Amino acid sequence: MERSTSRIRRRGVALACIGYTVLASTAVAARPDSRPSLRGMRPQEAATKAGTLAALRDHATQAVCGDALLDAGETCDDGNVVNGDGCSATCQVEPGFECTDPIPPSDGNVVADGSFEAGTPNPSWTEFSLQFGTPLCDPVSCMRHGASDGDWWAWFGGIDEFEQASLEQTVTIPPAATMLSFDLLVGTCDSNTDFLGVRIDGSELLHYNCALTQGYVTRNVPVAPFNDGAAHTLRFEATTFATNGHNSNLFVDRVVLDDHSGGPPVPSECRPLPPLCQGFDFDTESGDLGGWTRFHTSAPAVDWGTTDDGFCWSGTPDQVPALNVTGGSGAAACADSDAAGPGVLDLYLCSPLLAAGAAAAPEIGFRYNYQIFEAPGPDDHFEVLTGTAPPSAQSIGSYARVFSTNENHGALTSLPGDEEHIPIAAQNVYACFRYGGDFDWYAQLDDVELRAAACVATDGDGDGVADVLDNCSVVANASQRDTDGDGIGNDCDADFDQNCNVNFLDLGLMKAVFFQPGTTDTDMNGDGNTNFQDLGLLKKGFFLPPGPSGVSNLCSPH
Repeated sequence: MERSTSRIRRRGVALACIGYTVLASTAVAARPDSRPSLRGMRPQEAATKAGTLAALRDHATQAVCGDALLDAGETCDDGNVVNGDGCSATCQVEPGFECTDPIPPSDGNVVADGSFEAGTPNPSWTEFSLQFGTPLCDPVSCMRHGASDGDWWAWFGGIDEFEQASLEQTVTIPPAATMLSFDLLVGTCDSNTDFLGVRIDGSELLHYNCALTQGYVTRNVPVAPFNDGAAHTLRFEATTFATNGHNSNLFVDRVVLDDHSGGPPVPSECRPLPPLCQGFDFDTESGDLGGWTRFHTSAPAVDWGTTDDGFCWSGTPDQVPALNVTGGSGAAACADSDAAGPGVLDLYLCSPLLAAGAAAAPEIGFRYNYQIFEAPGPDDHFEVLTGTAPPSAQSIGSYARVFSTNENHGALTSLPGDEEHIPIAAQNVYACFRYGGDFDWYAQLDDVELRAAACVATDGDGDGVADVLDNCSVVANASQRDTDGDGIGNDCDADFDQNCNVNFLDLGLMKAVFFQPGTTDTDMNGDGNTNFQDLGLLKKGFFLPPGPSGVSNLCSPH
């Protein structure tokens, strides 16, 4: 189960099933620096130990939707399997919604360093690899990103010679810890006789014969009868025979054996997306990205392109159109330093003018997939800049950076992608997407949108706060004072007992503090006293619900 603690918001999209597996693309053309292709081997040498394993039990299952945990392949998990609430019955964000990632329970994992982030030599795991010394990898030692979380993962196989490798540790398994889970990615298979095994005290609980996976999948393995409160030896092992002269690649990460001692998980929270004000995709802009401005400040004469123009293969050479791995449909805009060859790229793709000046709470949203081949360097970045001047190499210096990352987002050359929603100031701006790379993979971009609480904001009471953001939209209250924190401004809120109706009970509460200074909730106009002016405001709303409020509130949550 994925133990991400972020609250990333993900937008919904109808995903087509893609017959493509991470690391299973056709061979990448030779590179001048001889870096291995994704189908290739771990950088290193050669191997030997056979092993015939008897009577095997495979109790592995796939990810569990509805458990409020973000398993591999899920984009949300709201704790149920109901369609129509933003997170579907298969734990995918539904179109028209955005969802936060669930927050996992506080740590109840009895496996030490289950994501291998302590590196090698690892203080928690005993490591062995016939060919490489250890199966543990990070982007520096193995020259690519392969983790499902963090930087480190276990790479079993990875060479076209006999290889055997293992990781093991001693772990105390309490009765409450009933299921071992781990993330598994199988990118290439030389033969289905190659296998990954899981053992406890020498007893094999899982024997997985090599078979490709669609990216990382979560495998669950029951551990009974070893959950008896005693110490046991947990072991992951793999043997690859190179029967056909090729290599198999089996990646393992995020090993969890949960004793449920932590707090409960917090499920995904979903909400409808704000109204769409402007939207752009790249299905019809092949080649010239019509209406968008492209330029570069780096030496190579390279600019952003699209996945259907034959330049941006993004890890899928000779495939035109290349896969759109952002989560969008049709073509995506892309920048690909790997396809461009050696050299540093600094490329800009700038939108038409975004009419955010009259909007309430505008935000820029987009889907993307951004990958770095090696450890991030000073030239690696994916950024969003906004500015009011028409975009050019000369004006870009005046733009403000509103988003920046040099970490991988999305799966490597496959779904899922990732997305962002970035609040911006209420002014008309251009948005420039900046990609920097040094012969180390790509960025893809799709479904760029301007959304807002209101595309053209109205302010009926003239207090400078748009009605859709105003907690009292019929009485001017620029301060938005709300002393009881119920989402309804004091000027409109005589519901002192918070039963969503103004009546004699509220009048009694006001009378009890009449003429008293320093009162808060009953001081509706904020002059420091509860007096006849406040009584007049109460009378206007007698026998009515409080408000109206344009924001989510106690009596009208949204």
